[in-house]
Amino acid sequence: MKQTQTGKLEGILKRHPDGFGFVIPDDKNHPDIYIPSAKIGSALTNDRVEVLVYQKRKGGSRSYFGFIKNILKRDKKFVVGVFEANKGQARLINHNLAFFEAIPLANPKKIPVKKGDYIKAKIKFQNVSSFKRKSRFLKQDSFFKAELSENLGCISSSAKDDVRRVMAECDIPFEFPSSVLKEVGQLPDNVREKDYSDRKDLRQKAFVTIDGATAQDFDDAVFVERHKDFYRLYVAIADVSYYVREDSELDKSAFERGNSSYFPNFCSPMLPEKLSNDLCSLKERQNRLVMAQEMDFDFQGEMRRSQLYPSVIKSHKRLTYGQVQETLDQLSTDQESSQSHSASKSAYLKSLKQAQGLAQILIKRHIKELGFDLDIPETLILVDPQGEPQDILRERRLFSHKMIEQFMLSANKAVSAFLERKQMPLMYRIHESPDSEKLKILQKFSKTLGFSKSFQSRKNFIQFLDQHKNHEKSALIHKLTLRSLPQARYSAFNKGHYGLNFQSYTHFTSPIRRYCDLKIHRFIKQALAGESISNKAKSYFTKELEKQAGFISAREQNSVQAERKIKDIKSARFLKKYVGENLIGSISSVTNFGLFIALKTFFVEGLVRYQDMEGFWEADEFQLYARNKTSGYLIQLGDEVEVLVTASHIQTGQVDLRLLSHKGKEFTPHKTL
Repeated sequence: MKQTQTGKLEGILKRHPDGFGFVIPDDKNHPDIYIPSAKIGSALTNDRVEVLVYQKRKGGSRSYFGFIKNILKRDKKFVVGVFEANKGQARLINHNLAFFEAIPLANPKKIPVKKGDYIKAKIKFQNVSSFKRKSRFLKQDSFFKAELSENLGCISSSAKDDVRRVMAECDIPFEFPSSVLKEVGQLPDNVREKDYSDRKDLRQKAFVTIDGATAQDFDDAVFVERHKDFYRLYVAIADVSYYVREDSELDKSAFERGNSSYFPNFCSPMLPEKLSNDLCSLKERQNRLVMAQEMDFDFQGEMRRSQLYPSVIKSHKRLTYGQVQETLDQLSTDQESSQSHSASKSAYLKSLKQAQGLAQILIKRHIKELGFDLDIPETLILVDPQGEPQDILRERRLFSHKMIEQFMLSANKAVSAFLERKQMPLMYRIHESPDSEKLKILQKFSKTLGFSKSFQSRKNFIQFLDQHKNHEKSALIHKLTLRSLPQARYSAFNKGHYGLNFQSYTHFTSPIRRYCDLKIHRFIKQALAGESISNKAKSYFTKELEKQAGFISAREQNSVQAERKIKDIKSARFLKKYVGENLIGSISSVTNFGLFIALKTFFVEGLVRYQDMEGFWEADEFQLYARNKTSGYLIQLGDEVEVLVTASHIQTGQVDLRLLSHKGKEFTPHKTL
């Protein structure tokens, strides 16, 4: 086996709790670089690093490994955990950060603290060049110390405090500053007539809001009417910018949060509740200020006309996706049903029926134009008032979900085109093309299903997804597809949206919960007022906008990680009572250290480690299967297995499993396969 130094690269480190990591290079064409635990030193996940790269050749295959040469930019400055004093040494304990779970702690400000308190501390990185040392293992306090900065109080390990702990760890604010609450207190309690005297009055149109059953903030409402030659769609979006003025304390706070974060039975809103749940929420039978996007579509789904304007509406009904689906199903089977209702109810029922017709056209057109339609179900965790999980469900995607999705896509796309015509600055929602290396995994998997066409063609890619949409492994196919795609983000520079196949796209429809949308509303108002920006000023403004786009993209990812972490913790709590029981699942991921199993009944994943399996196992280059090097036995992605739940770790959200049978064949540590 030969190894050759290939040079230096810069990239972002992703560090595994077991200590090792991978650097994702800035060069998209270069594979990820494996970093052994002894060569990482004090670099942490999401640090920007310079790595010295080596190439290892074994047979015809190549792999890359290296060590951290320089840490160019630190991502993490603070850490949170539980205070502990052991033999006179104060320490911060965080089980989620297994590679430095106990950090020596100083308290220079003498902040009162007692054992069990949840604390926040500033990380002090030691000046240690670990990668030059020959020792394989180094004490963790060689790298990290911390300085107490805040006592967060007595947050217990009970289910009720799961969200509070994760929010603290992910730096998501739990409360609003007094300066923000003071500004909110000066806002009116209701929409006043003088607030909409110069707006287009759409209160007689039967707008409805359609959201999840637990939603509290309703920032969009829709109304559809059919004319002789076209459909007219109205998308009304809460006019948050009317109340949140630029550079106000409210605005600064909203920018720092970047977005709302949603957890089971709890929301950390971008804006205080007086705005998010009341004054800006499009509540039933309440006058509300909106920005209205009016669009005309022909019967082939092409947008023929669009118009933006400030308006006032009164939502006729607050509906859930389930209610809308049931209503549409009933209307489809009983054409006379709407005639038996009151005139008021008939108005919104008629609108829903027209909305269904338009949505069917738009969905068909979207598929024809090769837009992705990935069915990636969300995990729905039902918890009691104490935060204890009662059930874990797979969220079903109904036609009503797709209908609203198409209406919002259309509105966002129309707004982007409008601002481009007005030559206004624009914060785009961009989605770049798939990573070629990650796409190879899906390409290889497609061949195991008999699909041989190249994914370099977008048409072939979509054809594969369409042909296998009802396949028994469709959920896995969609998951692998999602893994191959980069994360969508915000940018002041347009790079298109690969997933939607849109040349230009932005976010306009959720200003209550996304800062980008609030920013876009301000640009719209400037454009409607006839304001313009010189080319010189626009160049400077675009650079500043790009900085903001990068920041709120990072905040969005932080919220996604926090929401995922809570789901893992609640899932681990739920599976605690199933320790010792046998469950059915399928291989959802093959890694270098074990197999992730998607449990069939509870929509939860657990881990079977190779170290708990007989023989020496290794993953193939594309992580499509694991192979026992002794017997040659293969376990492939998507295979059905039976597992034993051996442990459930609530602190880390990890569920440990042991493999009992594979594809119906008994699998025990004492049986040679």
